[in-house]
Amino acid sequence: MFNRCPRQYFYRYVLDIKSPPGAALIRGQAVDRATAHNLTQKVDSGIDLPTEDVLEVAAASYDEAIDRAGGESEVDWREGDPGFIKDSSIGLTALHMRVHAPLIQPTDVQVELHREVQDGIDFVGFLDFETSPTKVGDIKTGRRSMRQEAADKDMQAHAYAYLKGHAIDFGFYRLIDSGKTRKAEIVQTDRTRAQIDWYEDAVKEVANAVLAGNFPPNPTSPMCSKKYCGYWQKCGLGNK
Repeated sequence: MFNRCPRQYFYRYVLDIKSPPGAALIRGQAVDRATAHNLTQKVDSGIDLPTEDVLEVAAASYDEAIDRAGGESEVDWREGDPGFIKDSSIGLTALHMRVHAPLIQPTDVQVELHREVQDGIDFVGFLDFETSPTKVGDIKTGRRSMRQEAADKDMQAHAYAYLKGHAIDFGFYRLIDSGKTRKAEIVQTDRTRAQIDWYEDAVKEVANAVLAGNFPPNPTSPMCSKKYCGYWQKCGLGNK
């Protein structure tokens, strides 16, 4: 978020002003909890749960996400109405169980990692799953396929390699719902020691900016619009 727009980061993480969660976040949380439920038990069992059991978790997790948001009226539904998003959450979970899950034998799930950056600043990450110390996977929902170039530049993979402290092979296990079709894809990439060192420098630069209180707006960000930024009016650009 800081890289997208430091001012947005300031509103969210310094002033602790929360914007309404989007429909995509609600769907992502439901799918994440359901898939993690299956993979967690698979660490020891080596067997996927019955799909219907996992779909029940997806449906319940969707309802819980709505409750945490404060009800349907507190969610930004621009990406789809409640019925569509719930159906999408369940449908993408079923797709994961059919396509992705049989390919994954995790050694650990929802791995929490920490690294101290400087001055007590704690960098925290949660890995969806590992299949070995050097192979990490992340389950994501979205509306479009991911290009290889985007995967090779994605900062999430940099962050996980930085947290683990060594080079990794990384897989984006993506579940796509365009509104018309659904599909699963796996986009593989890796992160080297040199990329970890570069990312560590970048993290320290962001930490220095945060400590110094430097949070300029970034009107050139693709997220800088009324549609995508919940702080649009507060920032002042919405009043221009």
